[in-house]
Amino acid sequence: MDIWANTVLTDKGRALQLKLLQGQTLQINRAVTGAGKVPEVNLRQQTNVTEGGYEINLQPVRIEGEN
Repeated sequence: MDIWANTVLTDKGRALQLKLLQGQTLQINRAVTGAGKVPEVNLRQQTNVTEGGYEINLQPVRIEGEN
């Protein structure tokens, strides 16, 4: 099953990716998933999730050996 159909990088995601490529660090404080669908033409401008807004629990960094 293709769960990543119509996946795009949003405009804000593209701006963030450029900062990372320039050497800035990324600190993730929160992650959320949505359950709804958005027309493909609107995905690039999306700034929030649709339907649901389910929180994803983030765990602290854990170093094991050299990883």
